[in-house]
Amino acid sequence: MNNILLVYPKTGLDIKNVFTKPPLSFLALAPYLLEKGFSVKIIDQRVDSDWKGQLYENLRNRPLCVGISSMSGPQIAYGLVISRMVKDFCARIPVVWGGAHPTILPEQTLQSPYIDIVVAGEGEETFSETAQALSRGKELDKVKGIYFKKDGKPIFSGYRELLDINTLPPMPYHLVDIDNYVLTSVLGKRNLMIVPDRGCPMRCGFCSVPHFYRYKVRLARPEKIIEDIKSVMKFGVDTVDIGSENFFPNKQRVKDFCRLVKKEKLNIQLRAECRADYILEYDDALLKLMREAGFIALQIGAESGSNRILELMNKGITVEQTKEADRKLKRAGIAGLYSFMIGFPGETLEDVQRTVDLAIQLADNNAMARTYNLQIYKPFPATALYERCLEYGFQEPESLEGWSHILDVKQAWLSARERRLLKMLDLFSYFFDEKGIGEFLNNRFISTFLLPYSKFVKFRCKNAYYNLLLEYPLVNLLKRYT
Repeated sequence: MNNILLVYPKTGLDIKNVFTKPPLSFLALAPYLLEKGFSVKIIDQRVDSDWKGQLYENLRNRPLCVGISSMSGPQIAYGLVISRMVKDFCARIPVVWGGAHPTILPEQTLQSPYIDIVVAGEGEETFSETAQALSRGKELDKVKGIYFKKDGKPIFSGYRELLDINTLPPMPYHLVDIDNYVLTSVLGKRNLMIVPDRGCPMRCGFCSVPHFYRYKVRLARPEKIIEDIKSVMKFGVDTVDIGSENFFPNKQRVKDFCRLVKKEKLNIQLRAECRADYILEYDDALLKLMREAGFIALQIGAESGSNRILELMNKGITVEQTKEADRKLKRAGIAGLYSFMIGFPGETLEDVQRTVDLAIQLADNNAMARTYNLQIYKPFPATALYERCLEYGFQEPESLEGWSHILDVKQAWLSARERRLLKMLDLFSYFFDEKGIGEFLNNRFISTFLLPYSKFVKFRCKNAYYNLLLEYPLVNLLKRYT
């Protein structure tokens, strides 16, 4: 009864070694369980072809509890299937949910008959103490940071203090097959992710990260980041993706980190998320230092080609800043990886076209730049724009199951024609940058056709000609070869 089973559900976009990043939330809490004498088994539905067999094999050993992580969207549906399987096998095994969505809507999550406990926020100490309480038959209300059912009603045990991230133990990578999580989609390099920091100081209207971390930001010391990098270098990667939501707000820490990387002679390439306005605050000397330390690419949320929409989403940048940041990165020899969103409430088709134009311009003007597809905005809870969506007629899901369909939601503020157009643009935008999709697919047969087709797509989009849709058969062909 001292064994803990952790199951990571599919997300709906689970191409192995392309999108399958390590289940870091489970790897983060596992050391706390191991320290208390529990054994830990991680099943990852995204990469384990025999996950059902493994699930039932472990259930026959009667685990103390089963932990499941989920974010809003399809992962909820997969998580509920797993939860039901657990309860159908043995109703007495507690099912514990954690992650972004249960943290944001814990009471609604607990309405599911297949879920007994919700871990709200950081799970390391909370899940460990929950497991200890379950193993000793103690009351759960003594465990801070959880929601649980008592007499059929949700009970909240109170907030827990946030962790000192500089004291977090090393990740127990031996609990997973790390080869399943080495990605090749970042400029064609073998890449693993670390997340040394937690929280973000910005308040972008579409993002729930600040809410999850209770609007607090914790930045790791450079020495701790170096330890994390070394812990994944042993797996033969040549690129480390620093997955912090915001790695660059403290300029001095960036300098100290880069100098330490050079001193340690790590010989590793680095990628991280950044903001256009931060880049404008960095002088050429600092950008040069970053490149010397190994930074080959920065993921930048350009989001929109319309300043009006950037202001609506409270992004805190302008289109002009994104363009200037790209010019600075080009001079420094660092690739900008640009992401975009369309379909906001109040956005016009003219605004959307400006975003199309910006994405194509960035891809064309800088051989180092990479642009991602135009993601269609979805109204996630605990975000500033969510209330605006409700004002525009968005119908809030009334159950946990309802949130599993959020990626397929029909935005109430868009007409049927506008929705079709945005879906078409989302599809077209994969071909705005033939460099990026060629590296992404890593298939010579398909890549041969990318350059002429990309030119055709960009000509069509630059001229706003969207009447014919020939891309769906092509996408089906691409799926066959990936």
